[in-house]
Amino acid sequence: MTAFPTTSRACGAELMDSAAPDPRMLAAEFRLLRRLNRWTGAAAAVERAVDSAMRAARGDGVSVADFGAGCGDIGRAFLRVAGRRGWDAEWLAADRSEDVLAIAAADGAAAGLRFACVDVLSAVATLGERTYDVAHASLMLHHLHDADVVRALHQMGRVARRAVVWNDLIRDGAGVAGAHVMSFGGPATVRHDAVLSVRRGFTLDEAESFAEAAGLRVRSVRRWRHGPRFVVVAEPATAAMPPRRPVMRADGVGAGFAARRVLADATLVVHAGEVRVLLGANGAGKSTLLRTLVGALRPLAGRAWCDRAFGPVGYLPQAGGLVAGIDARSNVEFVLESCGTAHLRRGPAIDVALAAFGAQDLAGTRADRMSVGQARRVALAAAFAADPTAIVLDEPEAGLDAEGRVMLMAAIVAAAQRGAGVLVATHEPDALRAACGRAGVPFGEHRLEAPR
Repeated sequence: MTAFPTTSRACGAELMDSAAPDPRMLAAEFRLLRRLNRWTGAAAAVERAVDSAMRAARGDGVSVADFGAGCGDIGRAFLRVAGRRGWDAEWLAADRSEDVLAIAAADGAAAGLRFACVDVLSAVATLGERTYDVAHASLMLHHLHDADVVRALHQMGRVARRAVVWNDLIRDGAGVAGAHVMSFGGPATVRHDAVLSVRRGFTLDEAESFAEAAGLRVRSVRRWRHGPRFVVVAEPATAAMPPRRPVMRADGVGAGFAARRVLADATLVVHAGEVRVLLGANGAGKSTLLRTLVGALRPLAGRAWCDRAFGPVGYLPQAGGLVAGIDARSNVEFVLESCGTAHLRRGPAIDVALAAFGAQDLAGTRADRMSVGQARRVALAAAFAADPTAIVLDEPEAGLDAEGRVMLMAAIVAAAQRGAGVLVATHEPDALRAACGRAGVPFGEHRLEAPR
């Protein structure tokens, strides 16, 4: 189970992504990519997406930033089509590798085509906000790990003025077979990368979820011409942290232990800035669903994820949540370190988190010497300490006194107001519903039924 929408993408590295790839290998890889792009009509996919996105604005010109441009063949083909249609078109072929750009430039110039060394993960810093009509990536994002796919799409959404177009490989058996056929007779390195590329690809549902997690408003996701690739067309992101983006999602999740099915076909979405409570009788699978969302339990069916693109996930299990042999301060620091919080920031963050739950006097107390209520306060401090953007709480009010519950409501509301999505499993939603209502925080309920 990974932190993002996919559950079974391959994680090996392609040989062409090595720090110093063999130029002959790159040349062979690009020959295969040219054939694939011609066969699947990659330039036509971009042209159709741009035509739809631009509409009447085409008379003012069309500019496209193409990330991971490879040998630049899609840009050249697009510019030829644009010329025939009378568009004033500009195509930036961007890649983070100077070696790749040199190979692409050697294939020849074209009117409106230029090359630039740009890493898609820092595209905004290099190109600026809203500098191109369309941000495009073809057969590139599958090279990235899950978290970087979301970051790349978000960067593209901030560079683009009108649309983000992403086309990539569909991960399925037919695609793997096609990769074997397309690369047959080629060098071993090319055959290796061709098959691995498909296995690092995406299903259509995964592609849509990645785009949503990046804050894009998806217009369409579809297989292109019944071939091995898909095309996502989306509207750009609107903010550094997109409002109302999904931060947790469960799609048809089934889970259980041994032969016992605890959860069946569970589906929900929690958005940034929203508090949602998970209701259900004992045994309905509330704790199991929360564990699948944070990655502690792999689902038997469906998919579940929490978005870590803009920050860590805060998790409070139904019981425990602390390391017994260390004190409260060390427990909170352990969580902050795990979340990547800088050393100099940990001390102040620990103090703020413990104070928020009235646990500052417990800083030097070992967890195994605390009462149930004291341990709950410290575990909550640890869950909130890193300012997580997705917060998952399993019956957090258990063991708390009246004062502790007031502090808990205040912490949940404050987290939602700063943009976090909060999911709370509880049997007592009334107090939280009232607190969210007073603060104007979006509040929702989702009820689980035990599997039949």
